[in-house]
Amino acid sequence: MVIVRGWLRTATHPEQWIGSQGKLRYEVHDGKPILIELREARFVDDGPGKPAGVRTLMGRRPIAAFGNSDGDREMLEWTMAGTGPPFALDRALDQGMADQWTVVDVKKDWRRMFPFE
Repeated sequence: MVIVRGWLRTATHPEQWIGSQGKLRYEVHDGKPILIELREARFVDDGPGKPAGVRTLMGRRPIAAFGNSDGDREMLEWTMAGTGPPFALDRALDQGMADQWTVVDVKKDWRRMFPFE
């Protein structure tokens, strides 16, 4: 996640990131409003928490989703259950094939992974 967030800092704005979030509480201390970071999760961006986070931050169901771990399955299922022509990519071959998802194998389907190769 550190590598991804490092890249995100140069490629996107923080308000476009979707990831696990902690809860915040508003308080006033010495007449100044502050936000206190709590040791509770608002949602965990993995498994069933991923579609909840996507919906919370985007405000709608995506029409395309791309996964690279088993923790993305619920997000892909939720995306594919939408109306219109949804699109999902994932490494979970068995489920992807059974549910007729577009399955991409990085080793077989991409000629080059990184521009410096």
